[in-house]
Amino acid sequence: MKPLIYINGASALSVQDTLYGCNPNAFVRYRSGFVPAMDPDFKEHIPIMAARRMSRIIKRAVTVSQLALRQAEVVLPDAIIFGTGLGCMEDTEKFLNAVLDQEEELLQPAFFIQSTHNTIAAQVAMRLECRGYNNTFVQRRLSFESALLDAYMLFQEGRVQSVLTGGHDELTPSYYRLLDKAGYYTHGFAGEGSTSFVLSNRPCAGSYAIIQGLEMRYFPHHHVAFTDVALPFLQKLEVSPEELGAIFTADHEVISCSDTLADIPQFPCKEWCGEFFTASAFALWQAAHYLRSGYLSKPYILLHNHAQDKHHSLILLKHINS
Repeated sequence: MKPLIYINGASALSVQDTLYGCNPNAFVRYRSGFVPAMDPDFKEHIPIMAARRMSRIIKRAVTVSQLALRQAEVVLPDAIIFGTGLGCMEDTEKFLNAVLDQEEELLQPAFFIQSTHNTIAAQVAMRLECRGYNNTFVQRRLSFESALLDAYMLFQEGRVQSVLTGGHDELTPSYYRLLDKAGYYTHGFAGEGSTSFVLSNRPCAGSYAIIQGLEMRYFPHHHVAFTDVALPFLQKLEVSPEELGAIFTADHEVISCSDTLADIPQFPCKEWCGEFFTASAFALWQAAHYLRSGYLSKPYILLHNHAQDKHHSLILLKHINS
């Protein structure tokens, strides 16, 4: 029997005011351009001297991770697993600019050390003094799902009781200009964000939802419709489409569905959080809040993400009391 995996803590820092909760009525609709994440006063979460040595994305990851752990009543997780598409982009730029400006001489090693993708998970672990399993996945738009799948397998193997996982990405103005010139932002706006979750094999008083199933599929040679991916996934988990309260997608617009799924409400998360590699973590955060708040009348939410119409990921969430 597969263990139940509970989302006991969830915190998101995004282009919306989401750090302390989810109020969709207060979300601002952006159309185009680059919208940076809404940073809080980090002094409220991180000691000043420690924060001075951290880049923006590290401060964001530390903040949302601490808030998620506090919600879950976990002091020290058994593992930390993050996904990121770009890693510490700001420090990478600083290091490369220093290489050019100083002609490869008298370089500060700090920018190079903090520019690697796994710096985010490592810095959070150092902050928490967590010496357990630590891993970072860099798989473009499926980076977060890869991290979540790793956590999922650790629970199935019985190796952990709690895992801190999430998706973290930042964008710099200069890199945005390059991506925009290359035609990357054909729909919607560019965003960024940090989202952390605490998963556990036991519920707590404030549990959000149960992760009922997770699957990643790859179709290298042809386009596959969403319905053709979703229906076999639901059938394998013995869940009827009639039990779905909503479909959350890591997309800008509503996706087309067959008659079986056509009447189910859809929530395209990038409409609110913007385009970035780990936007699906924001979708999971929003879906978990919807389930816990009782906003939906049915017990399940299906999350779908795709990259180039070849890589598909599906996550099924279940209401905690269903």
